[in-house]
Amino acid sequence: MRGGLTLIITIAIITFIIEAISKACIRDNLEVATLSLFHHLIYTYALLGWLLDDFAALVIYISIPALALLHWNTTAGCIVSDVVGSICGNGDEFKHLGRQLGVHHTVICILVGLGVLYAIYKLYRILRYRPRGPAPGLIPCR
Repeated sequence: MRGGLTLIITIAIITFIIEAISKACIRDNLEVATLSLFHHLIYTYALLGWLLDDFAALVIYISIPALALLHWNTTAGCIVSDVVGSICGNGDEFKHLGRQLGVHHTVICILVGLGVLYAIYKLYRILRYRPRGPAPGLIPCR
């Protein structure tokens, strides 16, 4: 898990820096910078979380797209983008990894969907092949 998590965090920080270079509001406002970094971490995790092998990390990864869709449909957009826009006073869009690379939104959705399917498969394998018996360090009931 350590290598995948390091990669996700590194990519999120790099994309955050690229966005901050192009937006003075992010550079000049710690609150906006914090929100933007958080946004990049969540986005990158939603895109690449399937790389992780930890059970809890995969469950969280699978939950993020569903929660994002629910959030977008109940608030008519992203609340983080709205808060950043209201503080900065402009309509700049969130420049996530896909937008920075020029990847169409539909392709990103397909990639996330495939990642979720792969994560479900990984969870199945974790559950199917886990050792039977009590968890390590626990004494079985008699």
